[in-house]
Amino acid sequence: MYISSLFDQNVTIPPDPRLVAQDETRRAEQLNQPKNLLNKIYSADNSETAIDLAKKYVIGTWTYTGQDTNIGGVTFWHRWIVKEDGTMEVYLRPATADDWGTPKIKHWKIGSSKYTDTGKRYYTFHLDDDWAYALITLDGFFYKLPDTRIEMEKTDRFPFSK
Repeated sequence: MYISSLFDQNVTIPPDPRLVAQDETRRAEQLNQPKNLLNKIYSADNSETAIDLAKKYVIGTWTYTGQDTNIGGVTFWHRWIVKEDGTMEVYLRPATADDWGTPKIKHWKIGSSKYTDTGKRYYTFHLDDDWAYALITLDGFFYKLPDTRIEMEKTDRFPFSK
């Protein structure tokens, strides 16, 4: 009777503080990893090293699910799955869709140039058969659109409601 009544109660067992601290440290490292790589890109000794680091930086899944890409009154969301082989899956879906749908396969490359006013170098992410590009800055990864720029987040998000 004692055992069954113990299981009937809502008993909360606190987590082991050592495991919580390890999880928080691991999560902080994961969040800082892209920022650390950006710092390495912009402090690299030569352009070739920086471009190699920029390639590593962009590999992975990037999403944007904000409100700043509005076409004809409809909000669109972006998802890129960037692969090491120079290809990527590009998804562009209205916020009213049920899922990410079928991707377009594109090719990408990293470029570099300098600002005309300051002479400071910057790095870009280009889609080969498109005018579209993204800036790789110390502040993040920004997709340049005709009238705005949006910050892509390195995360695989599923924002659609069912």
